[in-house]
Amino acid sequence: MKLLLLATSVLAISAQDADFAILVKKGEGWGTSAVTSSEIMRCWATWSVVREHVAANGRSTFPADYTLSNLDRRIADWDRAVSAAYARDPVYYRTNDAKEAFEKVRADGLAKNAEWSGMCKKLPGSSSVPNVAVTEPPAPAPALASGGEETPAIWRARGNAFSKGDGVAKNPQQALFWTRKAAEAGDAGAQYDLSTYYYQGINGVPEDEAQFIRWTRAAANGGHPSAQYNLGLSYYQGSNGLSKNLPESVKWFRMAAEQGDPDGQTDYGTSLWHGDGVAVDYAEAVRWFRKAAGQGHADGQFWLGNAYRRGLGVEFDVDQARYWLRKSAAQGHENAPGLLRFMDEVDREFARNAPAAMQRQSARSEPASQSLWKQYAETMERQRRENCAAAAQGRNRVCTPY
Repeated sequence: MKLLLLATSVLAISAQDADFAILVKKGEGWGTSAVTSSEIMRCWATWSVVREHVAANGRSTFPADYTLSNLDRRIADWDRAVSAAYARDPVYYRTNDAKEAFEKVRADGLAKNAEWSGMCKKLPGSSSVPNVAVTEPPAPAPALASGGEETPAIWRARGNAFSKGDGVAKNPQQALFWTRKAAEAGDAGAQYDLSTYYYQGINGVPEDEAQFIRWTRAAANGGHPSAQYNLGLSYYQGSNGLSKNLPESVKWFRMAAEQGDPDGQTDYGTSLWHGDGVAVDYAEAVRWFRKAAGQGHADGQFWLGNAYRRGLGVEFDVDQARYWLRKSAAQGHENAPGLLRFMDEVDREFARNAPAAMQRQSARSEPASQSLWKQYAETMERQRRENCAAAAQGRNRVCTPY
């Protein structure tokens, strides 16, 4: 519900007009002190209350340009304008005053709000708030016509076309209109697309964590694998307004993984590898790394190579480790080249110290040679970690990252 967007900023408005007028002067694009805090709150709340009514009951007696997409745009524009003014002097926050003013606007009823919305378009200094009357979007270009029954999937495809300029000129307003229309109709793909709009702040909407999570969760519950992965990642990182929750992250990673999403497969695998929110299970982790690696996923290839290097969850195999790490490095994985260099260092140590019989190429794949190579690798890895820990404490050691 759009009121969630308002709640983060409306609560920051002071009811003291003189103070607020000073802040408005400092706001980006606002050059007048004639706009008072009561007018700002009135306009902001007006658009929100009207949107609630239109969403529930249709436009009814409101003007033709009172579409949900236009109302969303107006709310977002006022949000940016007031936030820009208030960001300069947060000491003026008056949460209770703003809350009371908002409730008063709602209590005044839609008839008064309809009158006020006309006033809001004419306020001095509001030229930076685009309130141009725009009717429902025109019919799509012939190339985008469905040729049959209109469905949410068609609306989503139309929104994508306008967003990317695929076969039609880019049009952010059209992209938002059709994508939102499909999302509100329950299309999981459109819900995911809309979440990315809010994450990136594109196609006419501001960056908004709450809206990003709202639509991500809707798409994830609808079975969209990328949304499931993004929701899992937000829980894993404790980001986008969510608290860190490893068991919840594992749940969503696994759901994405089971649908074939390579990001989900890799991160579900690393959760199993490290025991993040789930019991450690190297063999199961390797199973998911292999699935992701088989799809050409650089991180999945890296972790599969690392598993072969360590002999965890899979039989130790230097050649397989190099094979997957090289594939990962070729795709630009940041850690794969360093790990390959480390393996080269182990090779040199092996060449200096291993018995000659074990160094012959024909003997390199034999269990005894592989076992000795692994011992050298483990010793050097332990030394590397000790050096890095000492360097972090300011001691005279060199930390060599992968």
